[in-house]
Amino acid sequence: MNKKLTDLQRLILLGVVADYRRLKRQQVPEWGPYNVPKEIIDLRKAKQAGAVVVDAERWTGMKITSDAQRMAVTRAYIALEKMGLIKRMNLSWSGTRCTHLAPTITAGVKLANELTKEISRAKAAARMRSAARNKAAIAAETGPATITAGERRRLAAEALAKRASDG
Repeated sequence: MNKKLTDLQRLILLGVVADYRRLKRQQVPEWGPYNVPKEIIDLRKAKQAGAVVVDAERWTGMKITSDAQRMAVTRAYIALEKMGLIKRMNLSWSGTRCTHLAPTITAGVKLANELTKEISRAKAAARMRSAARNKAAIAAETGPATITAGERRRLAAEALAKRASDG
């Protein structure tokens, strides 16, 4: 997919899709026709629409306190919607504000899957580089870092013998 996303847009898209997957698995409690709690009604509406509650602070991992940050998040929602990756919705009782976001199944979820794989590959490569650096540093300080099973048994036996003679 040839869509250029900012870091903020990437975090929001990944958060929306993760919450969407969680919402799909969530069970809606059975309730009679009367006195249904608002939370259950809201959950039913969200599940029917395939939309998740807006939670940019959790998705981005940063506290959104200033007007500039709120505008940046709103612009990210609008840009993602224009790219066809999400749909902004208002599932509240009144008002016109964006209260929910729904990922588009064809583009939004597919791109989120690609981004997740890309992040996983990058993390694995970083772990491999880190392990190689650690192994090289240990080898530089102490010689080869590999110990054979026989050497390990010999060292353990020496340690036991030393403990027995000390105690």
